[in-house]
Amino acid sequence: MYNRILDLYFLKDGMGVKSDLAQFYSKNAAHYHQTRQKFWVDWDKIIEQIRSLKLEKIKILELGCGSWRFLDYLKKHYKGDIDYVGIDIAEGMLDFARKEHPEAKFIAGDMSQILTSFERESFDVIVACASFQHLPQVLERQRLIDMCYRLLRYEGLLMMTNWAFSNWFLKKHWRIFVKSGFKFLISLGKQSWRDVFVPRVGKDSLELRYYHLFSLEELRLLLTNGGFRIKKLSYVDRRGEEVSSWKNSNNSRFVAVKTIFR
Repeated sequence: MYNRILDLYFLKDGMGVKSDLAQFYSKNAAHYHQTRQKFWVDWDKIIEQIRSLKLEKIKILELGCGSWRFLDYLKKHYKGDIDYVGIDIAEGMLDFARKEHPEAKFIAGDMSQILTSFERESFDVIVACASFQHLPQVLERQRLIDMCYRLLRYEGLLMMTNWAFSNWFLKKHWRIFVKSGFKFLISLGKQSWRDVFVPRVGKDSLELRYYHLFSLEELRLLLTNGGFRIKKLSYVDRRGEEVSSWKNSNNSRFVAVKTIFR
């Protein structure tokens, strides 16, 4: 349909982006559950940070948890007790998660809305692996960071990985950037060229999924505006190792701490 009505008229329809995302992952839940069994290289780094808190019991919230993989890895590599809550927009993905981990709590829905239902200082750690990048609007991203600050206990950790703009991404998806650059120009700079719709092969069709490719400065601004102290912020390659330039990166990764003074 005419490039999804020119990508939802330059992302003014944020709900349309989320609806598409929920439908895509629910419809393809079985496929993703079967084919996404590998562990992310970033998870070792995340668990190192969790260990640094030196807590006998950790209360952790995962945003965009998918079917179960991070929790499974966490239980295998973290020796302390785990009180886990996972949120995902796709109910179909959580059907698998609940079967694998009936002891955990999984909630289906929009994470930006669900977070408002938790009490202050409910969690020691909040993790988001490749999910924050799907939020289509700047104000919503900042609100979510603000809510994470509210929900973390003092000295609690917020950790994320997100896709990064890179030479590899540009080479593979150069047509996408031609389109996003065009939208940037005709919107007079109001629509970010970092907002992209990447084609993905679904169960029976080729579909588009929205991503925002964060720069480190964007993430730094969101975190500092939200009151966080940044412990680590870097680009990382496919092996999860820090790199100095976006050109050689695969993802961005950060660790942020909730401090007493905002």
